[in-house]
Amino acid sequence: LQPQRLPGIDVQQLDAEDLRRPGTRFAAPVGAELGLSNAGTWTLLPDGAALWRVKLEAPANTLGLVAIYDDFYMPPGAQLYMYSPDGKYTDGPFTDIQNNEAGNFVTGVVPGNAAIIEYYEPAAARGQGRLHIFRVDQAYHKENLLASGLGISRVQGEELGFGSSGNCHPNINCPEGDAFSKEKRAVCRVILILQEGTGYCTGALVNNTQNDG
Repeated sequence: LQPQRLPGIDVQQLDAEDLRRPGTRFAAPVGAELGLSNAGTWTLLPDGAALWRVKLEAPANTLGLVAIYDDFYMPPGAQLYMYSPDGKYTDGPFTDIQNNEAGNFVTGVVPGNAAIIEYYEPAAARGQGRLHIFRVDQAYHKENLLASGLGISRVQGEELGFGSSGNCHPNINCPEGDAFSKEKRAVCRVILILQEGTGYCTGALVNNTQNDG
């Protein structure tokens, strides 16, 4: 699979920005124009379905890749995956359940400097799907990436993330958290897609006024 090579990012400049304005950003944006009609390869399957695949490849020092879509539509029966070339990490499947009016979507973070995006379209839906990647964020901040809790527990031999806090940070599941057993179910990790890159923060799930969940 011929890779789509992505330009690199200026890590030194990004580190300097992070020193001036500390935060949780772990990936920086790189513009892209990748879609079903201008990138990747199509394979026609015996049953009339088709498989589209594109390989993204960034410079070797990239810690992970995030694909950001500004046109996303999955017809019924279609599936989308993003995975590492060695098959050890897979994000997906994504289906028509993920469709939204804005047509926006995100896949990743896939660890490493390369990732394959694979789209399966059934015969009955041929030509109906839409995918356009306008941005691929490249992960550069190791500590923030590991602490993001995106299922990535190890980057370049170091381990961090959920479960790695110190003894001075009581876990909500410890006796100290018994009084908050109901509230803890509302705490969530929110992945932020901002103009300056991808980061994370802590959020809370809040019911609506109809209290219907």
